[in-house]
Amino acid sequence: MSKMGFENKRIHTKYGNVTVDAVVNGVRVQFKSKLEYRWAQHLDMLKTAGEIKDFFYEFHTFRFNRDLPKEYTPDFLIRHNIPFRPNVRPKILDEFKDDVIGRYKRGENTKQIAVDYGVDRNTVSHFLNSAGIRRGQPLRVREFFINSDIDIGLFAGLLLGEGSIIIRGNSVRISIANNDINILGWLAKFGGRIHWSKPRRGSPNPSGVWNLSRAVDVFHCLNIIEPILFGKKKSMACAAIKVLRHNYGLEANS
Repeated sequence: MSKMGFENKRIHTKYGNVTVDAVVNGVRVQFKSKLEYRWAQHLDMLKTAGEIKDFFYEFHTFRFNRDLPKEYTPDFLIRHNIPFRPNVRPKILDEFKDDVIGRYKRGENTKQIAVDYGVDRNTVSHFLNSAGIRRGQPLRVREFFINSDIDIGLFAGLLLGEGSIIIRGNSVRISIANNDINILGWLAKFGGRIHWSKPRRGSPNPSGVWNLSRAVDVFHCLNIIEPILFGKKKSMACAAIKVLRHNYGLEANS
């Protein structure tokens, strides 16, 4: 430490720093203080001696989903023998732009898309931000799937007779109440969750409710069954689809 000029020196953490414009490691850098400049000189010496592979000044900013601090930029990043991922957006996302955007709008999250294209999740998020379609809040993985016309018809009948479409602010939920465990089990095989409550007075059977609450699941469910609904349920389904499309930018399968 004494060889670097740190002995008997008071480090100014907030005020009094003197900037230094210098070429270190082959790059001209505007250091924020003399201390940073001396550290850079020391790291350059270690690189020349083969002790480290390379080093970078303020190479990356880490961002956090919390109140404070929102972000943090380390002064130096030291590289040994670990290759860095290039700080560029892979061209594969540009080549398949329509497919990536289409999948995202149909409710697939960035993790799913990143795995399929062999890129980082943050890369997909950056790509979608650049395209201006990034959602304000992430969606969970889609779990609800119903394909058979017979199943769709039965599901719509249960929704018309014993179900509800509930819109509260930006969220939408589908609920179907029934005491028959076989009916609720049949609904659950497509997705959603079953909740049971204690039997009502005078009834030996517990009350069951099947709920579908994930935005991407509710959106695709309503898009599938809306054409065969009628009356108030059809109006509620159309309103719910509009809410989810507006809040999440979702689109139905083409």
